[in-house]
Amino acid sequence: MNFIRQINPAYTPPHISRQGELATWRERILQTTLLLFALGGIVIYYLAIQRAIQYQDRTSIILYSAALLIALALPVARKLSFNLRTFTIVLVLYGLAIQNMVVYGVTRNAVAYVLAIIFITGILWGVRAGIFTILLAFVTVVGMGYGMNYGGMSQPLRETLLNSISFSNWVNVAVHFSIVGGFILLSIYTILNGLQSSLLQQRTLTMQLNAARLNLEKNVEERTAALQRRLNQIRTAAEIARAVNTFLDPDTLLQQSVDLIQKEFDLYYAGIFLIDERGEFAVLKAGTGDAGRQMISAGHRLAVGGNSMIGWATARKEPRIALDTGAEAVRFNNPYLPLTRSEMALPIVSRGSCLGALTIQSTQPEAFDEDDIRILMGIADSLATALENARLFQETQQNLEEIRALNRAYLMQAWEDAVALHGKLEYSYHNPSAAHTGNQSNQIHIPLTLREQAIGSLTLDLGEKSLTPEEMEFIDGVINQTAIALENARLIQETQRRALEEQRLSELTAQFSRANTVDQILKAALREIGHLPNVAEVSVQLIPPVEDRMEEVQG
Repeated sequence: MNFIRQINPAYTPPHISRQGELATWRERILQTTLLLFALGGIVIYYLAIQRAIQYQDRTSIILYSAALLIALALPVARKLSFNLRTFTIVLVLYGLAIQNMVVYGVTRNAVAYVLAIIFITGILWGVRAGIFTILLAFVTVVGMGYGMNYGGMSQPLRETLLNSISFSNWVNVAVHFSIVGGFILLSIYTILNGLQSSLLQQRTLTMQLNAARLNLEKNVEERTAALQRRLNQIRTAAEIARAVNTFLDPDTLLQQSVDLIQKEFDLYYAGIFLIDERGEFAVLKAGTGDAGRQMISAGHRLAVGGNSMIGWATARKEPRIALDTGAEAVRFNNPYLPLTRSEMALPIVSRGSCLGALTIQSTQPEAFDEDDIRILMGIADSLATALENARLFQETQQNLEEIRALNRAYLMQAWEDAVALHGKLEYSYHNPSAAHTGNQSNQIHIPLTLREQAIGSLTLDLGEKSLTPEEMEFIDGVINQTAIALENARLIQETQRRALEEQRLSELTAQFSRANTVDQILKAALREIGHLPNVAEVSVQLIPPVEDRMEEVQG
């Protein structure tokens, strides 16, 4: 298989294929020619050797034998250079042509050999080599004719192509060789020129296609990278929005937000300003890195509407972008951030009110585009919502704490009133099956708690034992249910008391409506007030207005 592949014209050695398409085509033509030369050489050798034996021409026998060996060896010897193999086959054909002309004159064989030389040199070595071959063939034929007629060379055999061996006939044959060779060479030139043009166009087209393909691949890679980067940014924005909405403490919310933004967007610095209560300054509340911590410690703030991007954005509620900070007119030159080359100030707006601004800074000039601005503006809007939620949560927590405090105060006052009404409320139970040691060191006190307010206390005398976790859990359950039941009982008593008071007030109102004199009204009122348990005596006295008394004194 390797031998067949080696002699196959379709196979081109690597050192030839690296020289280009034209060299590849010439190598294929040469290999095809060598194979045809080898196959045809066997037939020619058989015919020529019989003729040489007939005329006992030992020189021809040796020459044809050597030519046949060379013809058989050349197709296999592809490691030899292109020019050496071409020169070898041309030299063999030239030798055969001269041998035929010397021995037999200008025969058909000699003509074929000469034309083959012209064809091979023209197509393999080019037009100049073909022209040189035509000149060489002309000089060879004319020279041999001159030599045979005037130079003492031996005459060829009578079995010749020409009927005459005169010098003019040799010149005539040489001219015909030259004309036919010229036509062959012109055809070869036309073919090679067209082939070379086609190959050149093909190479140019291939180069253009490769360049277009590379450019397209580059564009696709750039677009893919840009889309992937944009998808990562969108995903990051969604993660940041989801993360910031999980924080309800404003300080934690702001710091976690800037840390996430700087990390996910690969930024130089990110910070958040909040407008103070008076609306005069935007105060830095969160910042990344050492610069952020130093600025927060220094109380860094910028005037709303001042000569800074943050001041401009917070005053106008619009984003401000500086793709080249050196050319930005409205900007605060921050000494803590000397490497900033691009900056964005994005307002944090909620329900038409500006809460602050988000500052985004990069060390690369023109680091932001329209998509970056839209994504980061979405993050700023998420921050505004998160800040508003945190504020509402804090207000709710504060209101709940106030409600809890009022509820605790109400419960405390209510049970103080209940104790004042009913006296000391306590109850003790002695377990007859338990041993009483009288040792108070093993007593535990558990508060009786109702809605975070202690309304009593439970004291347990354990003696020499201790409670198990299951017993403590049971006691807690009993205490909780007891506190609820006590509160329900108190509420029922208070409701009954209020209902009784309402009834008595209703009855008193009816008595007032039936009374005809002041004395009857006063007696009914005092009688109802005197029924209160804490009232020992009650009296009433009607006093004239102060103006009437002053008039009596003046009179």
